Amino acid sequence: MSRSTADPLRLWRSRQRAVIALGAFWVLGVIAWSMWPLPQRSIAAPSLDPRIDSIEDSALPPLNQQAFLAPIWNPIPEPTPVEAAPPPARPEPIRFTLVGIVRDVGDDGEQVLRAALYDPTTDKMHVVASGERVGSFEVQVEATAVVLTDGSRTHRLQLRDDGGLRG
Repeated sequence: MSRSTADPLRLWRSRQRAVIALGAFWVLGVIAWSMWPLPQRSIAAPSLDPRIDSIEDSALPPLNQQAFLAPIWNPIPEPTPVEAAPPPARPEPIRFTLVGIVRDVGDDGEQVLRAALYDPTTDKMHVVASGERVGSFEVQVEATAVVLTDGSRTHRLQLRDDGGLRG
């Protein structure tokens, strides 16, 4: 079985040989170019006048030694220590105890819920309605709970079902 000249494998192999031959020729040309000697250039050296015996005899100004004392660079200054701000004071815990919630008749004749809060720090009983303040807390009275708010936190005191307190 003979192969024709239009056989793709034969065409690929002949192209491969041509590429390898051209690459080898190019590499040899680059090697020859890199080995080629460079042209010689002559540089004329300046003539030095050896007639100056010392620096004092020359017309040059004297060397300023103070120039060597000048700072060459300015180092980065040391960072100034920053005093850490003290952590914000922890708010004191809410020490009120919910004693009870009662229905009362207000000045206008409507029923108002009032809560009895005991403050153990001052040993006082406070009876307050919704919207009133006890210390720094605003009070909201609900049927079974009291909500104390001071702007940054909210605390809920709830009546327990068994007649005791849940805080």
